[in-house]
Amino acid sequence: MRCIAPIGALALAAACWAQTTVTIAAHPESPGIAIAHDFIGLSFETGSLTTATGFPAENPVLQRMVAQVGPGLLRFGGNSEVLRGGIILKESLMKRGIRTDGARISRRGMLLAPAMAAAAAAQEQKKAGSSGAWLPKLGENIGTDPSSLRWLRQMGCQYIYAGIPDRDKKGYLSTADILSVKKLCQDADVTLEVMTLPGFGLAMLGEAGRDEQIENVRRTIRAAGEAGVPTVVWNFWPDFYWDERVGYYPVKARGESTQRAFDYDRVKDGAPFEGIGVVSGKEMWDRLLYFAKPVVETAEKAGVRLALHPCDPPVPIMRGVARVIHSPDDYLRFFKEVPSPANGMAFCQGVFTEMGVDVLQEIRRFGRMGRIHAVHFRAVRGKVPRYTEVFLDEGDVNMIQAMKTYKEIGYTGIMVSDHTPVVEGDKMGDFIGSGHVGRSFSLGYMRAAVQAVNTL
Repeated sequence: MRCIAPIGALALAAACWAQTTVTIAAHPESPGIAIAHDFIGLSFETGSLTTATGFPAENPVLQRMVAQVGPGLLRFGGNSEVLRGGIILKESLMKRGIRTDGARISRRGMLLAPAMAAAAAAQEQKKAGSSGAWLPKLGENIGTDPSSLRWLRQMGCQYIYAGIPDRDKKGYLSTADILSVKKLCQDADVTLEVMTLPGFGLAMLGEAGRDEQIENVRRTIRAAGEAGVPTVVWNFWPDFYWDERVGYYPVKARGESTQRAFDYDRVKDGAPFEGIGVVSGKEMWDRLLYFAKPVVETAEKAGVRLALHPCDPPVPIMRGVARVIHSPDDYLRFFKEVPSPANGMAFCQGVFTEMGVDVLQEIRRFGRMGRIHAVHFRAVRGKVPRYTEVFLDEGDVNMIQAMKTYKEIGYTGIMVSDHTPVVEGDKMGDFIGSGHVGRSFSLGYMRAAVQAVNTL
């Protein structure tokens, strides 16, 4: 068998076998040896591995390298597939998104890897409708009702990012709760890729009972891992509103469509929210970290990626309440305070535009850090203190360049349009832009943008 592996993979193997620590410094400006065209795969003897930490959840860059290099196959030989502690290495790796198609084949069988990989890739291309070029997981954050799932597949999307109800009001989601929704999606040929995190209002308020809620959140995250949902999105601001209470209001746009605008002058002198009061920046940070540290630790152990959404609107203070994740610097502080690689962000491109920063540079920065675990691909015109959420072809950011930048950093996770202007056929509601018709425009634009950056 011929197997030409990059030095990083050899160092990894040495580290696993010798149980030593190896540090590899990767420099994008100085690429190393290219992987040969006839690279077959990586072969490990499981009898030499005592834990699954060779491919830990806290190293997403390594995971992506192993998942994507060459034909993307791994072989784990020997008779010791069941590791100490009852961990099945193959299952552990698959939970982290690493393909192990070669896990049970012999060394000689590795010679068949290219054909196996080609067949698997052809199947993936058929399902995704792709020619094999770069393709993020286009989808939507919508409900899992049959109509929405049918519409999603009609739009050519196979992934969904959904909230899951706690129907029996127990305070957490069980594995069965999640699997029931996952089956609904599977029956519609849709993959439940992301779920939102419910049930921690007391933690945001810093009130009695938050410890019980934190434990329930940890149970939900463990359940997500057991159910095979890789990413969980959450937010942390107690004044979670989307209307005039936080300065948003509807405006008419092209063709009598309805867009959502924000003007900080409408609320900057407003009275504190009832039941929330005034909350300082220090207090809000204390609450965030008190919640996040145990929750992120649980996510790391469960093989789940967490994605924290920025505060929307991204203002420092909203009616007396400090909004602690309203800038890139806030994210940098948060990742320093809670450094686990399971701790990431929902990169809401709309909110980053509202911050008034260089959005493309922030995609590069956080993408290279491996912190972007979900993307909201939406457009905004203006910035704090006044802005409007607009159609994808009207915003301040060049959306083709944005898509090109996601390709540049190798992002292949979930990408949704989030919320869009309300157009003919949609219904006005509290959450502007939750209808299928407006999002159809956005998804068509996104799919065309992906094809464009793969062609140009």
